[in-house]
Amino acid sequence: MKKIDKTIIRETLIIAAGSAVLSAVMNAVFLIIGKWDITVLLGTLLGLIVSVGNFFLMGLTIQSSIGKDEKAIKTRVQFSLIFRLMLMFAVAVGAYFLPKVFNIIPLLISFFFPRIVILFRGFIKTKEETPQGENSHDENGFDDETGSSDDSGDSDGTDM
Repeated sequence: MKKIDKTIIRETLIIAAGSAVLSAVMNAVFLIIGKWDITVLLGTLLGLIVSVGNFFLMGLTIQSSIGKDEKAIKTRVQFSLIFRLMLMFAVAVGAYFLPKVFNIIPLLISFFFPRIVILFRGFIKTKEETPQGENSHDENGFDDETGSSDDSGDSDGTDM
């Protein structure tokens, strides 16, 4: 078995941390609206484990596909997707039939947390992570290389 790539571990930890924050916020909302009980917490935790596990398995699939031919990659990725979705579905169905243990609503909401973390992460990338090129600008909106501004028109905002 190949060693797990550091990138997969790092990205999974980022997804796990962001999802944990969103889980805490969701539990706080349930508490505020007076609907919180232990089943909400257990549903959240199960959803968190399954959704982060899903992301991790996706990363492992991509890692194991590197260096294979295109047809093998396509087959492997499709099989992985079907397997991971079936696993998530099975967990959700199992939790649905155990309502005294798991609240299904926070479980299902938790499944979306990795996508939300990925979306927000795209908005808060640091300047070092931003690719340099034609569209790179400093904090004032000027092109880093030429010093010119994107704004068309006068810099003082008048139209005279």
